[in-house]
Amino acid sequence: MILATLTLSGFLILILMIIFLVAGLGYTTKLGYEEFGKREKRVQTILAYLKKNKQITNNQCEKLNKVSDATATRDLEMMERKGLVKQYGKAGRGVHYKLVK
Repeated sequence: MILATLTLSGFLILILMIIFLVAGLGYTTKLGYEEFGKREKRVQTILAYLKKNKQITNNQCEKLNKVSDATATRDLEMMERKGLVKQYGKAGRGVHYKLVK
């Protein structure tokens, strides 16, 4: 009944809204980046870990989120760019990250 009263353009807008909702296309999170949900979950896991343990390494991040070295690196670098964490150490095993206060 409702569809019968919609104009063609209104109907198309409704269909597009449903497609975006169902498909779960990207959204902007409270951290300010576009994501499909997986990265935000990983970021929240890292933040919770940091609140408890004060620091995290790339290797710990890999194991915590069950991701590759490259994914852990991207997540930590993005968090550093957003001002959530700060990197300590230049390269290798000495590198770790802490929460920015």
